[in-house]
Amino acid sequence: MTAIDWSGKPVALVTGGASGIGAASARALAARGARVVVIDLDAERGRALAGAIGGCSIRADVSSAEDWSRAVGRIHDQLGPVEIAHLNAGVMTLPAAAGVAEASDLGAISDSAYRRIVGVNVDGVFLGLRSLVPSMAERRRGRIVVTASVGGLTAVPFDPLYAMTKHAVIGLVRSAAPVLAQHGIVLSAICPGGVDTSLVPDYIRALSPPLLAPGEVARAVVTILEHEAEGGIFVVRPGRPEPEPIPEPAIGLA
Repeated sequence: MTAIDWSGKPVALVTGGASGIGAASARALAARGARVVVIDLDAERGRALAGAIGGCSIRADVSSAEDWSRAVGRIHDQLGPVEIAHLNAGVMTLPAAAGVAEASDLGAISDSAYRRIVGVNVDGVFLGLRSLVPSMAERRRGRIVVTASVGGLTAVPFDPLYAMTKHAVIGLVRSAAPVLAQHGIVLSAICPGGVDTSLVPDYIRALSPPLLAPGEVARAVVTILEHEAEGGIFVVRPGRPEPEPIPEPAIGLA
């Protein structure tokens, strides 16, 4: 796989880029020399961050195919093809202030809450890949990191829908990476443990668990992007911020 030529100022796209992990990733990529496009629903914060790092911002809903088409078209017209993408946008089922039992009560989850988390966490990744892959494949150059979670590798009793979406993302990345590698595209997923962002539920934060800083996750994202392998699943944990590859389970289909 071709290494990233940072001196060429590659175009990098970060979804959910106005805050948390996304903002830290946008800063880290800009520091490496990329021309960063911040994509977020929060237009004001997106513009502020883009201005601070010398990038640009686009207000878009990652769960909307129309918004993806518009955003990628605008980027190609104004900056050129996207070479690097961090598909990071994500939500939990309920706001951080919800009670410990609320998100785990499947019978009480509204249709809108269900559609929102699936739309952002799963549709946002698929639509991003569908929008970005053709141009990357044509140029045989592209690197994509998806923000999954350790919740995609284990149970999350306090938010089963969150676990469901992150398991889905990991399945998508594991299954699509070998095919995309044949077209010069490296697809990976990063699975952080708890990260100190606004998504962390208040009841979890009250327990004072160790949390990763968003900047630690962003540094791991850059490390994964620069990795020469054909993508994979990587875990980062509090106290162990270096990305650790997780092998695919050895389960035969025959």
